[in-house]
Amino acid sequence: MSLGENIRARRLELGISQGELAKRSGYSSASTINKIESNLNGVPEYKLNKIAKALETTPADLLSERRQKDEWVSADIVDIRTVPVIKRVDGEDFMYKENFVNIINIPTSMLNKKYSELFAIYMAGDSLVNEGIKNGDLLVFRKTDEVNEGNLGIFLYEDRILIRRLVKAENGLLLVAANNRYPAFIVKDEKELKALGQLEIKLLSE
Repeated sequence: MSLGENIRARRLELGISQGELAKRSGYSSASTINKIESNLNGVPEYKLNKIAKALETTPADLLSERRQKDEWVSADIVDIRTVPVIKRVDGEDFMYKENFVNIINIPTSMLNKKYSELFAIYMAGDSLVNEGIKNGDLLVFRKTDEVNEGNLGIFLYEDRILIRRLVKAENGLLLVAANNRYPAFIVKDEKELKALGQLEIKLLSE
């Protein structure tokens, strides 16, 4: 069973509503719990700890793929990835290890593939709000120097770190925000643009 399915099953066992679980675990609404249980939203490690406490169990139990319908099974080994969280800084030194400020554990079941290298960064600002990404959300990227057209990626451009959607246009590449307040960056010389990673999952702050 998936993390979302386990959370739902345990919540129903305890006879509490999605709204009550949201309140106990620090989320603002029942709809967020519904998205988590439907595996539409990921869960940051610190939030998973709160959900586990609210459900009177452990994160390992919630992450177990071996939970059966009528038995709460603790996992001896949980298949997770340890991912560094990187401080938001501009410039070429973005990926230096001294900018790693934390680590998070992510179940591999949340990832499409077992990528060789992942990193995470907290979203700053509202440039992606129309993508459902808010200030403070944790974004997990696959490290790569090639972002597929149409995908969200993290880029180094003009000595700035930008999280934008990559779009090809007649006048060059565009780095497009998901908020009309922010104009697209027009990349006329592709040599000036350096891709750092492509977005894999988002972990909502609330």
